[in-house]
Amino acid sequence: MNFFINGGLARTNSDVEHAILKRLQLFRDHDVPAMLVATDFFFDLHRNAVIWGLPESQLLGLHDWFIDARDFVGQGAPKLSDYPMPAGMVELPTGNAQLRQFAFDGQTTSLIDVNADANGDIYAVSYFDPTRRQTRAEWYDPRGFIIAEDRYIMLADKNVRESRAFYSPTGQLKMLYTMAHDRTDIDEFEMVSVFDYHGHDYQFFGSDELFRFFFDEINQAFGGANAFIADRGITEAWALNNMQTRAFKTFILHAGHLNDETAPNGLVNYNYAI
Repeated sequence: MNFFINGGLARTNSDVEHAILKRLQLFRDHDVPAMLVATDFFFDLHRNAVIWGLPESQLLGLHDWFIDARDFVGQGAPKLSDYPMPAGMVELPTGNAQLRQFAFDGQTTSLIDVNADANGDIYAVSYFDPTRRQTRAEWYDPRGFIIAEDRYIMLADKNVRESRAFYSPTGQLKMLYTMAHDRTDIDEFEMVSVFDYHGHDYQFFGSDELFRFFFDEINQAFGGANAFIADRGITEAWALNNMQTRAFKTFILHAGHLNDETAPNGLVNYNYAI
């Protein structure tokens, strides 16, 4: 198998993603097995694949792999128009066709925001406390189940994400990301737990170790000695370079990354100096 490694697939993509899609089409035309491997969380990954004409047979998401959702079809995401009013709450006017908002007193306390895309498919439900501080958010997979839940805490007078949990289509907790926060308040994954994967639980310190485990697992699952082609090598470089199983690995540079562009044999800049 030829694995093309990338963060994911969005509705609007850069030239890197367009190059991957063209490459996958070429492999498909010649009956050569190839897959886009998505390492990041895109709640709309499968909807975007349909938009870009990428068949499910050429899509492999890290989270689908660990939450047992690779072959899940489902009935589609619930519609914004079908979301029921929570008991004891009133609906507030929003002026936004893609948002419904509910509150207990009609003004400030215990808000619930229900967000949908242009097709009316719900993609997130956010919950707030009486101070309008967000406490948690649920993310809907377009196939029709709650795939992830974020929880928030107050840290140094700022509201920050504490964790992100991933669930199987049957509602079983399968992954848990615990966040650490630096001085810029950017979320950093401190620890990733994987539950009941082939009967075992695992813990990884950061995404590098998780990615390495994932790459080794799919390499073995597809017969071993597969090809891993990274289109954004700075993200997956350590994991690929430290795989424990045998595989062919290469990195594609989609632009010039030399310290001196006039010296073709010069050193690459820090982004690819691994």
